[in-house]
Amino acid sequence: MVPQVQQRSLLNSLPASRKTALKKYCRACQQHGDGIKDILKKVGNFLGPIAKDVGPKVLKEFIIPLLLKKAKEKYGIDPTGKGLSPAGGCAGQGKKTSPWIAHCKKVAKEQNLSYKDAMKVASKSYKNLCEKI
Repeated sequence: MVPQVQQRSLLNSLPASRKTALKKYCRACQQHGDGIKDILKKVGNFLGPIAKDVGPKVLKEFIIPLLLKKAKEKYGIDPTGKGLSPAGGCAGQGKKTSPWIAHCKKVAKEQNLSYKDAMKVASKSYKNLCEKI
């Protein structure tokens, strides 16, 4: 088994054009929505027999920072994991507020009430709204 120092030097000794092609390939895989595991497999196939000499650990050291950098630039994702998780689990999608809750919040704001008190007051006006619809 080749020591990691030699594996790193082998990866660093690749021509600049090959490294650039590898970065573009990784970004293309990332844009297709592939996960890190899938990208590592595809990069192994892309590099061919060199991938076995370099080893998966050194490939991860090279590829993961590249993917995280691109994700941070494009999506504003914090690679340290300290960012806020988006509502609903997916970016740009949140849970739709029910009409009842929206009505209660509206009444609470209009009449300067707490949400609990607004629920009591809003029930009468909400019934009237539902009958009209």
